[in-house]
Amino acid sequence: MLELVAEVAARQLGGAHGFSTDIDLLRCTQNVTKAEARRRIIAARDVLPGRTVTGEALPAALPATAAVVAEDAISLEHVTVISRVLAGLAPYLECHRAELETYLAAQARTFDPHELRTLGRADQPGPAVRTPPHRAPPRRVVGDHG
Repeated sequence: MLELVAEVAARQLGGAHGFSTDIDLLRCTQNVTKAEARRRIIAARDVLPGRTVTGEALPAALPATAAVVAEDAISLEHVTVISRVLAGLAPYLECHRAELETYLAAQARTFDPHELRTLGRADQPGPAVRTPPHRAPPRRVVGDHG
């Protein structure tokens, strides 16, 4: 399925067939939501090899994930989780991007997408959950009560 999605995006078939975007074409022909069509296009871009404008082959953006997808060992939702975790990577962790992608792709074989998302967040330093800002206690007004 991802090969078909990649072909639609590469050839920009949506406009050629009367749709405003490739997302709309996929939405209608695959009977999915716009969000799901967008996820499929992004997943195809991430796990399938591409081509330059001159026709040279490009490796997949997420090669470890691509290998696991090729084995049909993980779902499209797993790919989305891995892609989002890596997109949110702190700048100082970019040098570990390939290692983290390999780790998450391997863990995706075992964990469901929700658990994988939690694991991806847990591996990054800092609070996993946003904490509310500190607020000073309300001030008591002291004055005449009489």
